[in-house]
Amino acid sequence: MSTPAERGPARPYLEQPLPLLLIFGAFFGLTIPLTLAAGAHLGTALSTMESIALSTPAQVYVCCLGLTHFFLTLTIYFQWGNLRHFASSTKNRIIFFAVPIVIFAFFDLYFALGLNLRFVGFAVVLFAAIRFLDFLHFNRQNFGVHQLFKGKSGTLFPAWMRRAEQGYFMTLVVLIFLTFLAADHRVDPGNPAFLAALAIACGFFAAILYGYATAARKASRPAALVAPLGYLLLQSGAAGLAIYSTALYLFALAIHYVEYHVLMVPRCFKSKLDEDSRLDRWYARLRRHKLVFYAALLAISALYLWLGRSGATIQDSPVTYALVIHVFDGLFVFHYFMEAFIWKFGDPYFRKTLGPLYFPQPAPAQA
Repeated sequence: MSTPAERGPARPYLEQPLPLLLIFGAFFGLTIPLTLAAGAHLGTALSTMESIALSTPAQVYVCCLGLTHFFLTLTIYFQWGNLRHFASSTKNRIIFFAVPIVIFAFFDLYFALGLNLRFVGFAVVLFAAIRFLDFLHFNRQNFGVHQLFKGKSGTLFPAWMRRAEQGYFMTLVVLIFLTFLAADHRVDPGNPAFLAALAIACGFFAAILYGYATAARKASRPAALVAPLGYLLLQSGAAGLAIYSTALYLFALAIHYVEYHVLMVPRCFKSKLDEDSRLDRWYARLRRHKLVFYAALLAISALYLWLGRSGATIQDSPVTYALVIHVFDGLFVFHYFMEAFIWKFGDPYFRKTLGPLYFPQPAPAQA
């Protein structure tokens, strides 16, 4: 029987078939069926977004994939090694401690004190700003995961292509936001700003396809381009649904949710923990049993969903009770903010801790 050393290094996580199957399958198994099911409601104008979001399939989908993906961020945040890194410099303390505290405190007070009802104009602007951050986060992750797929293809792409991809995904942010700002949250093809952004997006997309064609001609394995190109096309299709109607954005996020869960598996279950940390020892016991881990995650998400529904009925409740109910209302913005930092392979700490999880190095040859 061969030893692990004789069999060679472990296959990189993102080159294994299951992660790719789950990510691509989310579009065909979730986005398309849920979009078709919601299609009958698209003519109800102002009530569309709420009616679709409150449907039973949408609520199950949001609880099982959407909310759990937000709470997963906390499981990474509270690992002891990460907390030590967060406290290692003044800059890090501001980014990873001060800003999150401000985010959670602001939204807790904002909703618990009913400021959203007292200052309607500000509430509208704040809601729009949060939606913009949401769309930005969605496309930033699309860009980042696309780079991962390109990197694992082992193909040399044109140097200018990365800038074209950044421009493309940022233009998608603008297009989705313009649809959100439309009166009925449906695409307005007569809006000059929309037409200009659409033309720019098409230009970037054509340049990216040209880059793929150029890379394919030089690639030793052109078939390796199927995964990154397929990902680009599917996420472009998902973004297209959100550009058509904001009501469909919820289902356009299916790949986003699933790929986050897929990408977090190594970080949740294989990251190195500190045996001297009581926090890490508790987390180590929880993650030994994946079923228990995800059951706890789902229970917290279901509780959050239930509290969100009941939150609208507690305006006359004591402020202390309201503060407890709304304690996690900043979770979405916390997630958008934190994700911009905890995946930075340019940071020496994250490069050191994440590299072995996703890109294992060959084992040293034995004498």
